[in-house]
Amino acid sequence: MKQNEEFIPRPGKIMLVGGRPGMGKSKTAFSIVARNCSAAAKALVVSLDHSKEITEREFTRRYTESILTAIKVIDSAEGIDTSEIIEAVENELKSEPYRYLVIDYIQLMPYDDEILDWLSAIAKAYHIAVILIS
Repeated sequence: MKQNEEFIPRPGKIMLVGGRPGMGKSKTAFSIVARNCSAAAKALVVSLDHSKEITEREFTRRYTESILTAIKVIDSAEGIDTSEIIEAVENELKSEPYRYLVIDYIQLMPYDDEILDWLSAIAKAYHIAVILIS
């Protein structure tokens, strides 16, 4: 990718943003999504690393109102299990069209092949780009 070239995550695909702690993975992934968000290209965010309130506050500090209206943060409070996250994501995807699903800090979600299969299936079924931050 060239220096000034826009990066747009591809619908139906999973993208992993990884790196060492404190390197700006979340900020980078959220910036990519924010640059591509609009009323017609909404983002659904699951932050397992921070509360819904903290995540929304960070978005409010960084982005304009038009971008903020295109981003929905799912409450993934401490103690919520994987099945509840899956149910919340699927309910949102059924109720409204989204272009992106961002899961911040995938390591905090119990990991197995079923999770990868589920993420791949919803990426294809809903034609969304899934961005995993690791």
